[in-house]
Amino acid sequence: MLFPPFLKWPLWNRARGIYALAFFLCLLAGCENDLLYDPIPPVLVDETINLTNQEFLPLRQDGGFVEIIGGWKGILIYRENATTYRAFEKASPHRFEEACAEIFVDPSGFFIQEGCDNTVYDFQGNPVGGVSPLPLRQYGTQLDGNFLYIFNLP
Repeated sequence: MLFPPFLKWPLWNRARGIYALAFFLCLLAGCENDLLYDPIPPVLVDETINLTNQEFLPLRQDGGFVEIIGGWKGILIYRENATTYRAFEKASPHRFEEACAEIFVDPSGFFIQEGCDNTVYDFQGNPVGGVSPLPLRQYGTQLDGNFLYIFNLP
């Protein structure tokens, strides 16, 4: 007899299946964390801008954008429409420590580009071309009359 009586085949196969399932779930959970990793160090963002100020004139039109001091390397604010504003960290999500790795709106105004390797992002912050698989870090925005609040997302 190869196995002791308490380890009959059906019990042995069931235990082996449970261990295999547990191992697979551990691998799956480990991979998921890698996909959500944001390498840019966390910083507190709590900014308020008055949209009636002359320096924020571009934010009065759809497609307008400005850059402000804040975040890790600065914040790019983009007006999608009269009620929707997007705020992005200017540091590239995959090369944030390099001097050239800042994002900017392409002169055409159709997309956001990263300075080192020309990775291209849409105005939702998703990579659409280039080497970065990571989206841009986005900050929350809230419009209250003429004031736009920019803050860390939970």
